[in-house]
Amino acid sequence: AQVEEIYGGSRMLVIYFVSSVAGFYVSTLWAPGPSVGASAALFGLIGAMIAMGIRHRSTLGDHVKSLYIRWAIYGLLFGLLPGIDNAAHVGGLTGGFLVGWLAGVPRQDAPGGRLWQVASWLCILITALCFLKMYLWLSQSA
Repeated sequence: AQVEEIYGGSRMLVIYFVSSVAGFYVSTLWAPGPSVGASAALFGLIGAMIAMGIRHRSTLGDHVKSLYIRWAIYGLLFGLLPGIDNAAHVGGLTGGFLVGWLAGVPRQDAPGGRLWQVASWLCILITALCFLKMYLWLSQSA
């Protein structure tokens, strides 16, 4: 909710999507095999908040950065348990940070709002096409 409040819905959706893709990509590079869940994208949202805290040079920015860095550390430490895909977490954190850094902190009059809306719809379309392709592949396998 905080990411959407700060970045807006379109930027948040792009952050979530890119973080998920980046997390699964790093996971595949680290240890090919099945990996499921939304934790890479959730780490991406944490990464975006860290980026906002770094860019927003103020006491508030310092507090936000500190809080979310702690959450990232807790999550990565939890990821040391067997069966948890920490590579996906690192990839998602990195992807979210990078998109959050690029997104900046939008204002109502900030340029590029339309671009983020188009990017968010593109993310939705790609996701829908991937689900369709998976469905078609599974239905042919059965």
